Amino acid sequence: MNRTPFAFISYSRKDVAVAADLHQRIEKYVYPHNEVAEDNRPEDDERVRPIYFDLTDLSAQNRNFSDELRENLALSRYLIVICSPHAAQSPFVKDEIEYFLTTHNGDTGLVIPVYIDNVFSGMHPAIDGILATRNCPIYVTGKGDAGHLGRKYCFYHVLEFLLKVDFDKLFNRYEAYKRRKNRLRITLLATFLTLLLAALSFGWYKQYRATQTEHELAMTEHDLAQFEKETFPFSLVIGYVDNFLSPTLRALQDSLAPRKPHIFVIMPSNYKRLDEQTRKEHFRAWQARLKQDFGFDGFITHEVKIKSRRRASSIVQMRLTKVNTPVFHDFATTVKAIQSVVDYKFDASRHLVQIDTTKMSRDVMVREYSDQFIRQAKQRIGADSVYVHFVYAPEQMLRELQRLQAHK
Repeated sequence: MNRTPFAFISYSRKDVAVAADLHQRIEKYVYPHNEVAEDNRPEDDERVRPIYFDLTDLSAQNRNFSDELRENLALSRYLIVICSPHAAQSPFVKDEIEYFLTTHNGDTGLVIPVYIDNVFSGMHPAIDGILATRNCPIYVTGKGDAGHLGRKYCFYHVLEFLLKVDFDKLFNRYEAYKRRKNRLRITLLATFLTLLLAALSFGWYKQYRATQTEHELAMTEHDLAQFEKETFPFSLVIGYVDNFLSPTLRALQDSLAPRKPHIFVIMPSNYKRLDEQTRKEHFRAWQARLKQDFGFDGFITHEVKIKSRRRASSIVQMRLTKVNTPVFHDFATTVKAIQSVVDYKFDASRHLVQIDTTKMSRDVMVREYSDQFIRQAKQRIGADSVYVHFVYAPEQMLRELQRLQAHK
């Protein structure tokens, strides 16, 4: 075993989505080093990890399943228990709690119960004892702002316990970061809207109506619209390719040499799939086919060190036992900005000059912008574009994976 777990997540398989989300949030968190006492710090100098989660960390070696879990339970400093009616009925969760306490002198102060939506008694005697003496984090599964904020509070409540740093300090640090991020977003949005409105504004050509022919006017409007179609996606390409895709690909090539990693970028094919979660659900439905054809065995998040940056980039690798080439994938979140432009064009009340949208739907417009984004991104990436695959549908990914599989 290379690293000692900072914490172990115990959960029922029926609550795997909650456990996986909490695991990812904790391991990605860059903790305030100067606020955390030396004896409370994780093994990693930057992030709160490793957090043992059997879905991603259980080895494929020919060892007894229970032996490996026992070993990690004994080595983990803390135990995070995802508490739900399912977990209360799970013999595995019960065994993990009891074994952890056995190997940690029965110290319930090292156990963090995380309740899903509601607290309840009857989870486990030790857990019930903890609930009676302190407030426990509650993971909110609801949608919307309330659910998002509830999960955020739960996350920082867990961090408060793990790092022994006051909740307010951690949460205020997040709020300060969010304000800085929002200021940057507003600045970028203002710049973007200035360019967009300039490109979309057709009022300037009205002064020429008296002297220009109908054909000349049509050409002017066409040229301006074409300019906007090319310029707007390119602004997204610059941010995505230069700030993430190209440096991440180069770092992967350096670290995995001589193997050549490939990255699949999942693009929106219609208006609905501008939402990243919708795209994820669409691809998730094809996991059985991926498992059958390519030995798909889950995902693992990689933190890629970029030489030109202080912080690492995160990218997800697909575990494909039947494909020798390392395969990664990303849902390009930057294309979400397309939604703002499409909504603008289809809302006549928001602009003075009428934009003709009678010949296309929102879906068609999204696809046009996405196509342009892909063309410009490939040009921007250059020779390395052979290692980047932009796909709209799982069928495209399957075909590309078959090609990679054939070139062993």
